[in-house]
Amino acid sequence: MLSFDDKAHRLFITQPFASLLMARGAEGWVNSIHGIYQYINWRQTEQAWERFFHEEELEAVRKAINSPAGDNISRDDIERIKRTRRAEIAITDMEPPKVESFEFLIIPDSTEAKVEPIGIGHYDPSTGEMEVATWEEVKPLIRRSEP
Repeated sequence: MLSFDDKAHRLFITQPFASLLMARGAEGWVNSIHGIYQYINWRQTEQAWERFFHEEELEAVRKAINSPAGDNISRDDIERIKRTRRAEIAITDMEPPKVESFEFLIIPDSTEAKVEPIGIGHYDPSTGEMEVATWEEVKPLIRRSEP
């Protein structure tokens, strides 16, 4: 129903699910896309925190192992060092991910390898603005701009 490509910053929504969201009216559609954005932002923030925790724990363990007493560190000591370092981290120690706008594509519910989208849009969470067009409207414009 939903798939988000983190690298391209693009959301894919299947047509049946998009129809369900659109049935709530224009305001409901915008609220749904904003809710999806909030989930994506939460997930990216969680992933960033986990990477940050991992890097900080790894650095703390490296320091302990490279210390003069590093030869006598057990697995239990390593786990204690990791927990201690994680507990020391403050929320202000990491910059949260940047709020970014994203594209979304409404695609048919298909198992085919290559499908054309039904609709395409852009959502900017910082302003709440959303633009949506059918693929049939956009496709000729893309073909004209190709070299």
